[in-house]
Amino acid sequence: MESGLTELAHHRYAGANLALWRGRLDAEANGEAWYWHQVVQPLELTRERPAQNSIVVVGCCTDEGVKRNQGRAGAAAAPDAIRTFLASLPHHFESQLRVCDAGNLLQPDDNLEKTHDAIEAVVTQLIQANCFPVLLGGGHDIAYPHVRGIQKALGAKTKIGIINFDAHFDLRDHSVRHSGTPFFQIAQENIGRFHYLCLGIQTFSNTPFHFKRARELGVETIASEHFAMPYWEHIQRKLTDFMDRVEHLYVTVDMDGFASAYAPGVSAPSPLGFVPDVVLASLQLIARSGKLVSLDVVECNPLFDVDGRTARLAARLIAHTVALKR
Repeated sequence: MESGLTELAHHRYAGANLALWRGRLDAEANGEAWYWHQVVQPLELTRERPAQNSIVVVGCCTDEGVKRNQGRAGAAAAPDAIRTFLASLPHHFESQLRVCDAGNLLQPDDNLEKTHDAIEAVVTQLIQANCFPVLLGGGHDIAYPHVRGIQKALGAKTKIGIINFDAHFDLRDHSVRHSGTPFFQIAQENIGRFHYLCLGIQTFSNTPFHFKRARELGVETIASEHFAMPYWEHIQRKLTDFMDRVEHLYVTVDMDGFASAYAPGVSAPSPLGFVPDVVLASLQLIARSGKLVSLDVVECNPLFDVDGRTARLAARLIAHTVALKR
């Protein structure tokens, strides 16, 4: 067990629950594994080293950062909700690819900082093993330890591009870290090396001060009203130019950026958010770049979901990305 993971051996870690990975079995498959639930294997992070080049799903069952940001609690329940919908999806990746469920990182108290340390340690270990981490949030505060883990694994001087699908910049001051602070924390620790593209930014989800801060930090954006398929040529150029200027890509999808008709189960619902088709097209372009090293999906809140609509969408986004990743 890596020294950075010793905390997981105690009360901040729960191993994989394979009972969540259930689904249909098709008679015509003749024994072939066609669905995610048939290929997922458990990975015990406190005892096992991940196999090279695996896809590794890790739940981050924390909404302490959401609470601190005065949002609606409930995102801690999202990882298992997303798993149940991911389980029944057909897989379209190479059959020899190893897919693991590494269980959940837990928030048993209000010490968000300790949980972030655990997330950072797990991401570092997985990327050092050439695995592709898929983190299931939880609040968007997990982006901060997620990026730190990538940097620790790949080296501080590596150009890591952050692509955030979101209505919010999440550039708030971080005297107390929470779900609105992660990218300002990252920016402050990477002055001159902060590469951040935010897709779907909404005027009325951010103050003028935060737009000013984004400009000062060199944040690149596409506003929500232009993040739609009629503007695909512009989006494609923006994404391609951004990806060409970095070495690796980290993608984070905040479910509250979607219009609430598609994602009602979030901490901060958005009636005028973006729609799935432009996100799927963007993820396809990103996944095929060969630079994507890690992914998270955050701010799904099952307590406010409708027919599992938000968790289902999150699962589809993950499956879509993994199937196309090079």
